[in-house]
Amino acid sequence: MDKMACSWCGKTPVVLQRLTDQTYFCSSQCFVNAWPGHKAQHRTGLTGSKGTGDKYVPGQSNGPEASTEQKWIEVANTMSYTPQHEDIGHTLKLACTPYHPDGTKGIAKTLKTNYVIAPPLPPPPRRMLIVRNNVVVSAGKPGTFRTNMNRLGFTMLTYNCLAEIYATSEAYPYCPAWALPWNYRRRNILRELVAYHADVMCLQEVQADHFENFLEPELAKYSYAGLHKCKTREFMGQYGKMDGCAIFYRRDKFTLLPGGSLEVEFNAIARARHGNDKRLLNRLLRDNVAQVVALEVNMAAGQPPGGRRQLCVANTHINAAVEFSDVKLWQTQHLLLEVERMMTQVSGSINNLPLVVAGDFNSLPGSDPHILLSSGGVQVQDEQGLLAGALLLHP
Repeated sequence: MDKMACSWCGKTPVVLQRLTDQTYFCSSQCFVNAWPGHKAQHRTGLTGSKGTGDKYVPGQSNGPEASTEQKWIEVANTMSYTPQHEDIGHTLKLACTPYHPDGTKGIAKTLKTNYVIAPPLPPPPRRMLIVRNNVVVSAGKPGTFRTNMNRLGFTMLTYNCLAEIYATSEAYPYCPAWALPWNYRRRNILRELVAYHADVMCLQEVQADHFENFLEPELAKYSYAGLHKCKTREFMGQYGKMDGCAIFYRRDKFTLLPGGSLEVEFNAIARARHGNDKRLLNRLLRDNVAQVVALEVNMAAGQPPGGRRQLCVANTHINAAVEFSDVKLWQTQHLLLEVERMMTQVSGSINNLPLVVAGDFNSLPGSDPHILLSSGGVQVQDEQGLLAGALLLHP
């Protein structure tokens, strides 16, 4: 059963099913590990059957411990509780007792959990790529992170966080349901981001409330400053649930230049350029956004004598729909135009600042957006008329 997750370790596929409580296991070892919880079910059943005349018979499989009543052990008396290692294989019961103003107890409510499972294995280690002149010159060993000893250089990370509004069981049926909620994934994501010690991080699919309530304050503890730009999705309801892009940079390494932050809304560009053509406008209004920032290396971080070292970083999430390949190219081209405008505004020329364009482009190698970015230009057949008159070149 490929789409079921092991009730003990969370792996797929599963090969064993325990019919008494509808639990699944990927191996006989996980079945054995979860057996203490199964024995507890037998004890509960025997306790409940005493009034029917059933009784313990020496020598039979319902051993002496089965005749004793199942007992709940209080493990905490707090507003929240995180399961511990010793809870694995057991169920937890949450009890909430209200009190009246005169101090008397009300009727308590309880809620039982499923069996506590062991933490999943960590994700496979990634490799650090060393890039010079747009060429990967070396790849580090899996799991080793290069700290930036050369303070005049920098390390870069780009990461799609998968917004909670998209993390559904329908979209990811192969993933255990308990692993999809943001409250579970956020600590794993944070742990991985922090482990890389990147000087600049470009994140996509970052919900506004997740940025404000978690990522920004947590990464601030590691000396990161952050900027966030929401997608232009008014129809999605409340502001906090809209996702967007975020850039984080180390405060001890970089300073944001005056006027060095630009928010790009492709909807606004489309309205300005094609506002009179409803057909093209309807095709272009996909709500995607981008960020462009200009950073300067702090003096304390290794600024060379008599010189200023600056950097331009762009971060975007290009439209994902396969049927809108022309929109992908249109958004990529206009991102480059906005980057050039920003670089000229900050330094007077596009030749004065090193540039990194990062993000989730939803484009395969060899696609038009990829060729445009990597080769400096692309020729296309524009069946929709969207790119008519557009100069698909960049320096």
